[in-house]
Amino acid sequence: MASNRVDRNKELRDKRRAEILGSAEKLFLVKGFEKTTIRQVVADAKTSIGNFYFYFPNKRALLEALIEELMVGIRSEIDTIYATLPTATMKLAATSYVLIYKLTQSPLYVNLFQGNPDVRLYVTSYYREGLKRLL
Repeated sequence: MASNRVDRNKELRDKRRAEILGSAEKLFLVKGFEKTTIRQVVADAKTSIGNFYFYFPNKRALLEALIEELMVGIRSEIDTIYATLPTATMKLAATSYVLIYKLTQSPLYVNLFQGNPDVRLYVTSYYREGLKRLL
């Protein structure tokens, strides 16, 4: 009985977090990261400021969570490719291709990547970590 309640609460938390992330993604695309306020994200997600801060300590953490979601998907694809390629050179080339391709397919990340040096540093840190694993 308690397990069902815990599972349900986790589902609700995950759903609320996803709603906040979805609102942030939409607003960051339209207004840009710098011009979007937490209040705007909260209003769009139909939640409260307190609820926002339950999930994210600040707007930067929200941005990092969006980037993390994208990079987790990219890493998964790269890991699948790694298993099929015999040499480190081929793996490096495939990693570069997948990363660049995926980033350029998302209007949000193209927009953020061009306009915000912090985003570039954050994304490239993921790439560096992947290279360390590879080499």
